Amino acid sequence: MTDKYFQELQRKSLGIAEPKEEKPVKRISIKSVKRIAEDKLYKKIVKEMLALQPNCRIKSPVCTGKAQGLDHLQKRSPKNYLKRSNLIPACNACQLYKEEHPEWSNKNGTSISRFKKDENL
Repeated sequence: MTDKYFQELQRKSLGIAEPKEEKPVKRISIKSVKRIAEDKLYKKIVKEMLALQPNCRIKSPVCTGKAQGLDHLQKRSPKNYLKRSNLIPACNACQLYKEEHPEWSNKNGTSISRFKKDENL
């Protein structure tokens, strides 16, 4: 180690060291610029689709009737995130029921395997 290093340590211990300039902390973005743009488009799609069809289309046993958002038939992925054919209006209760009862949702056609290659979705 160098003498300069030990001299700096000695100054720090005596309390006479020069304070170092603190750099402002730069926050790391939670979402990429591309994802932020996709989210804006998605919000427009949600607004349009709910205006056209305000009723829930899943119709589970716990359905409230009024759609509160859109549900993806196939699990959401970058490829099908904005595809309108993959989105259906759904209430929150139905979305939760669909996730908790996958057999029911597969039988009723409200869920499609993400491994199924369908060009329409």
